[in-house]
Amino acid sequence: MSLQSIIKILISLSMYTFILSSLFGAGLGLTVREIIEPLKKVKTVLLAILANFILIPALAYALSILFHADSALQTGLIIIASCAGAPFLPKLVTTAKGNLAYSIGLMVLLMVATVVFIPLVLPLLIPGLSISPWAIAKPLIILMLLPLILGLLIRALKPNFALLIKPFIEKTSSISLILWGVLALLVDYKVIISAYGSGVYNLTGLFTIGALLIGYILGGSNKEDKIVMMFGSGARNIAAALLVAVSNFDTPRIITVVLIGSIVQFVFSFVLALWYKRR
Repeated sequence: MSLQSIIKILISLSMYTFILSSLFGAGLGLTVREIIEPLKKVKTVLLAILANFILIPALAYALSILFHADSALQTGLIIIASCAGAPFLPKLVTTAKGNLAYSIGLMVLLMVATVVFIPLVLPLLIPGLSISPWAIAKPLIILMLLPLILGLLIRALKPNFALLIKPFIEKTSSISLILWGVLALLVDYKVIISAYGSGVYNLTGLFTIGALLIGYILGGSNKEDKIVMMFGSGARNIAAALLVAVSNFDTPRIITVVLIGSIVQFVFSFVLALWYKRR
């Protein structure tokens, strides 16, 4: 087995470790009450659904048409736009001094809605995609919902144990994400560098700014709630986007677009959260 083959296996392992640990860790830190309480505001929930599953995918499609994006770039951008509920949303909101309880409830709501939304709508948004809805939904359910539910169950039944292992799970998530990024750069650095000038960085940057603005505008008058809606819209679900891209597409450039777009929105969101904190 060649070194490159070993690295590719490690990339897959680190990516799936990141997905499983980030969702499992999110569940360990939540209670059912924390999830449900903020979601009693029906108007706010409906606006979050409108922003994340109608306006933001429409923004991605409009930008790809406006800038004459090729099919791979358009597909990658639409995948990113369709995946909401970033596991690191509470961290962003805490950094920016927003409403933490609301961010937790919104994160779980958007995660669950993403699992339902993508299998049903993605084949309609991406021309020529003939994958069955179940083929898309199965890995999302297994690798996203089940770890989240397991974490919630452990937190409900063994809260002390959940709090004990949560820091370890969070470190595992962070290390696996860094490892995945480093290994992906080692293998695909030429592709990532060559993407500069192709419009990928500009388009994903504009998309991130637009998604943040959509959330900010629909966030209402309460400053803390507005922060949650803004980051809930602008910070897409990296784990879900990568899972959909890797599980359902063989085109390397689509995965590269998802990778670059995820990095752009991740960095931009945390820089903005730090700016809010200093304000």
